[in-house]
Amino acid sequence: MKLRHHRFAFSVLAVVIAGVWLAQLPAAAQSQAAAPKTYTAKTPWGHPDLMGTWTAWDRTPLQAPDPGKVIPPSGVNEDDGRRPTFKYQGQEYEYAGLGSGMGREHESPISARRRSLVSDPENGRLPLKVTPREPSDQELFDDYLNHSAWTRCISMGVPGRLLSAAGGGYNKAYDIFQSPGHVVIYHEMLHEARVIPLDGGPHVGPDVKMWMGDSRGRWEGQTLVVETTNFNGKGDGQPRGVKQTQALKVVERFTRVDDKTLQYEVTLTDPNVYTRPWTAMQFHNLDPKYTIYEYACHEGNMRYMTTVLSRGRLLEAQGAPPATGRAR
Repeated sequence: MKLRHHRFAFSVLAVVIAGVWLAQLPAAAQSQAAAPKTYTAKTPWGHPDLMGTWTAWDRTPLQAPDPGKVIPPSGVNEDDGRRPTFKYQGQEYEYAGLGSGMGREHESPISARRRSLVSDPENGRLPLKVTPREPSDQELFDDYLNHSAWTRCISMGVPGRLLSAAGGGYNKAYDIFQSPGHVVIYHEMLHEARVIPLDGGPHVGPDVKMWMGDSRGRWEGQTLVVETTNFNGKGDGQPRGVKQTQALKVVERFTRVDDKTLQYEVTLTDPNVYTRPWTAMQFHNLDPKYTIYEYACHEGNMRYMTTVLSRGRLLEAQGAPPATGRAR
């Protein structure tokens, strides 16, 4: 009798704890965490309907906090989800939204914050075998090639903005268009379009290397699976400060879980950069009111690049140490 009593009491306690925990979660977090993969809308030719304008605003950091990293009280670490601050006319303010500048002013849906976008490994950390390294100011002053492919208005690569962690940025939208034989993913950032065949054909030959790689798609039930290879190894890797190599392979999975939500899952494999493949998952939100305008990158970026390199020459004229050359 005592054993039954203890079991009953334990069961009641477990239910109460679970109820309290769920009540503390934002409603969006609860609904997204339990979102069933039952959305069955079809295109006129019978494929799952993924079409629309999707946005990737999310408060979730790419990685879980590093347990071995000590952060000073006044410091800001993108892993811990704290909002950065800025000073204006001597007063300190906290950023009110995601990112800064244009990135803070938007009316798009924002996915509920989770521990990390990285879902595998279980610790939420990237399994890096290389140490991230971003170019120093001196290197940036010295050579335009030390700047990222994104800064140089070339490409954001794959997954690009589709995997978009908390803490900033803008232009976090993309369009999906479908036809019986192709899916087109049009990225707002750098206005890149990926035309993905669904005919089951092989990738292009190994001698063909591209910034965005070669993407091939297939349907697995309600999920669009896109495999991308043949990268040129010049693009920006994950996280910042890590370069991708030609061995990179990206597998994306697009599953529409309801009329307004798309589950985006991506697995990256690059044995030159990571000790094992890793996977990240993010919920994207349908945003029919969002308008994608031309991303006129070079028009605004020429002034930045000219200013940076001119500053390097100015510092040299003032007796600064010689430039260190290329960092990449």
